[in-house]
Amino acid sequence: MVYPGKPHDPIYDLALARLSEIGLVPAAERILCIGDSPATDMGGARRRGYDGLYVGTGLSLHGGDFSTEVADLLAEYGIEAKWAMPALTW
Repeated sequence: MVYPGKPHDPIYDLALARLSEIGLVPAAERILCIGDSPATDMGGARRRGYDGLYVGTGLSLHGGDFSTEVADLLAEYGIEAKWAMPALTW
């Protein structure tokens, strides 16, 4: 069985191939992975050497502050994110 989603390499390779098709070949430090899952989204970004933006839409904030809850959650997974925000709005 092949799972092509994050954190597995095929999804990142596909995204890079699509960028290459339109003439863009970004360096790793120019890639930002955005997601709400420490294990898949931030884990995949870290494995590939990309920066991560963790979107904490599912956090409960049980009397704590966002920064502390994010830090605690990511620490549980042994994952880091360069940035975090409580929601992503278009």
